[in-house]
Amino acid sequence: MKCRCNAESKVIDSREREGRIKRRRECLECGTRWSTIEVSESMLDYYERQMKRLKEYEQKFSGSRKTGWISLWTTSEDEKLIMLYKEMIPYRKIAENIGRSYKSVEMRILKLRKERKIV
Repeated sequence: MKCRCNAESKVIDSREREGRIKRRRECLECGTRWSTIEVSESMLDYYERQMKRLKEYEQKFSGSRKTGWISLWTTSEDEKLIMLYKEMIPYRKIAENIGRSYKSVEMRILKLRKERKIV
C-alpha cells in the first residue's frame, strides 16, 4: 500500500478480530503512520443488513421528533423538493406533498442551496 507521499509502506502490526483484520502501517520514506481495516465478505453483508434495518426504522419513525432518528433524504425526495421549490410553492405545501415536517423541508432547502443544487 502506498502513502500520501506516493512511497511504499510496511506493516508494523496486524491484529485479527471478529472477522476484521486491522493493520498498522508506516511509510518507508516520510515515517507517517496509519491504520487500515480489512473486512471479510460475511462482515460486509452484516453491515449492509444493518444499514437496511436502520433505513427501515428511519422510514417508520421519520415523522416523530421524539424518536431521535436522523431522517435521511432520498434522491427522489430531493428531486421532487427541487421541482416544487422552483414552482414557487410554499414550504408548508411542499412539506405536505413530500410527507415531511416544515422544519425538515426548510433545512433541506438551505442545505441544497449551499450545495448549489438549487439556484
